[in-house]
Amino acid sequence: MQLSKGKISMRQALIFVFISITSPLLRVLPSYSGISKEASWVVPIISLVFLSIYILILNSITKKYENKNLSEIFEIIFGKVFGKIATGIFLVWAIFLFSVYLRYFAERYLSTIMRDAYIEFLLITILLVAYYIAKNNIEYLARMFEIFFVVITVLIVGTTLITFTQIRAENLLPVTTYDIIPVLSASTYYVGLLSFMIWPFFFSDQISGKENFKSNAFKYIFFTSLMSVLIIVSTLGSLGVEITKNFQIPFFILSKSISILESIERIEAIYIAIWTIADVAIIVLFSKIIISIFRNMFKLKTEKATLLPILLIEYTLSLFLARNSFELFDFSDIIGTVNMFVCVAIPLIAFVIGKMRKKI
Repeated sequence: MQLSKGKISMRQALIFVFISITSPLLRVLPSYSGISKEASWVVPIISLVFLSIYILILNSITKKYENKNLSEIFEIIFGKVFGKIATGIFLVWAIFLFSVYLRYFAERYLSTIMRDAYIEFLLITILLVAYYIAKNNIEYLARMFEIFFVVITVLIVGTTLITFTQIRAENLLPVTTYDIIPVLSASTYYVGLLSFMIWPFFFSDQISGKENFKSNAFKYIFFTSLMSVLIIVSTLGSLGVEITKNFQIPFFILSKSISILESIERIEAIYIAIWTIADVAIIVLFSKIIISIFRNMFKLKTEKATLLPILLIEYTLSLFLARNSFELFDFSDIIGTVNMFVCVAIPLIAFVIGKMRKKI
């Protein structure tokens, strides 16, 4: 497909989303392993049903308005006032998520390899990197993240293969009918996270081939679910339920135990580096989203002028978000619930109202 200058394909946009959710995906594992226990690896598989319905709803909302972003579509469906309210809810949630993920990045470094560092230094460092990357044209970002996509995929698959001999069947089985309710409950975390596929529609004027959203989105959820199963099998299968649910970052604990050919040990630095890439991706993604929503709501002519003020605001919010890492990680439960409302319930309401008003 021939891309317009300054635009990316829908496939590249979803790759962007996949890399962005890699970090929170690894982080929410303890949240639902404590709920669904040994059956946690079933959660991504069961969630495919709900995610498939979600894709059909989102496709129905957007396919008629390929030349409009989601803010404009909301105004068509809900009316100007309620459309702006819906967009405003997404904006507030995006600002909150940005600050949370920014703080997650700093806290993870403080708890793993840079225990004596100042949190302000870590926050400023990641924001400077994000600023340098985000100010580039989006097509350059897409090419860069395509490379990162391959690297992250190799890392996840490689981890599963390397830890295969450590995986114990009793940590993953049995799965019975008694697990249905816990699995469905845990799936809300997962569905809420993968529903991040809605966010690129706020800068859809920079995306070509939106008519291919449905086919690309199905590939996205199946691939992400496969990677999720591999992550859960390698982590939960090796560490067990108790360790997995009681550690904030169990995947990092697993990486510390990995050695290659009994000669190359302590390769967790590689995992930290890849994790940092995912953190940068999600920060850049939400920078683009917030800037685009501001531009659409307030009819701004340029985006770049708003980037620096937004990063400064997020820096301040992330500092005052929580007093310590324990308070911060308590946000995981809140994020899962609110994600379901913002990213899933609002589009569902838009779908119903759009059908009733014959707008879609």
